[in-house]
Amino acid sequence: MPFVQLVTLPLLVLGGIVFAVLRARDGLPSAARLLVLEKELDDVSFRAFAVGIPFLTAGLWMGAFWAQEAWANYWGWDSKENAALITWLVYVIYIHLRMLGGWRGSKAMGVLVGGALSVFITFQVFGYFPDSQKSLHRYTDDNVRPMEGQQAAPSSDEQARVDAGANAGEERR
Repeated sequence: MPFVQLVTLPLLVLGGIVFAVLRARDGLPSAARLLVLEKELDDVSFRAFAVGIPFLTAGLWMGAFWAQEAWANYWGWDSKENAALITWLVYVIYIHLRMLGGWRGSKAMGVLVGGALSVFITFQVFGYFPDSQKSLHRYTDDNVRPMEGQQAAPSSDEQARVDAGANAGEERR
């Protein structure tokens, strides 16, 4: 089942119920408290970003080096690769706007939300696009066993040899 049906929609409904209950009981925070909360959340989000961006950068680099080994090409301009690069660029824009432009609060959070949306689209949505069906980054075909260094699906003869080799290896144990 899609992520949206299992996680996103139930959380949205739960959040709406909590908001309605707090509003009915006059439990929503004041404007002054919201300003303090915004500053605290801005600091926390920047710290989380500071931890995450090195990992995202390392993931792009290591993916490129792995692609060189697997497909003899560092960057294939595949739709999933491009989406990952766009996500990284959104976060690079965020750090530049925060450090050089002085963006704080809701403006900076808007860029971070854009980055989170880009991550969501990269991981959840790109697999459904028609161009992604022929992507090297499509890992959802249950009929094809993954093989290193191979760009296309194996022919039925090649798949039979791989299956025979796997079965022979199991029999030796």
